[in-house]
Amino acid sequence: MDTLIDFLDTEKWTEINSTDRGEGFVECAINRNAKQVDPNTLAIQIADDAGNCRTVTIYNTKENKNPVKHVGRAEIKLDEERKTVLGIDIDGDCVIVKS
Repeated sequence: MDTLIDFLDTEKWTEINSTDRGEGFVECAINRNAKQVDPNTLAIQIADDAGNCRTVTIYNTKENKNPVKHVGRAEIKLDEERKTVLGIDIDGDCVIVKS
């Protein structure tokens, strides 16, 4: 079975234990109609529990891969502008962008 890291560029992303992920993750619903911006960039729509929707970008995916393709809910960490995904946690399968 594939894990999140199997869909991401391991030069830019790392797999971590969800207990070590740090703060800033928010549980979100994920719209499954993702847009492939380019072969390594994906735009997805997420909504928090209050119903606030936004389009965010996952950079540095493996070519034409969608790490959240069959996922309805996940905990997501965004950058300060709330436009770029910095972390994804799906039931303990957790990845973050390397700093």
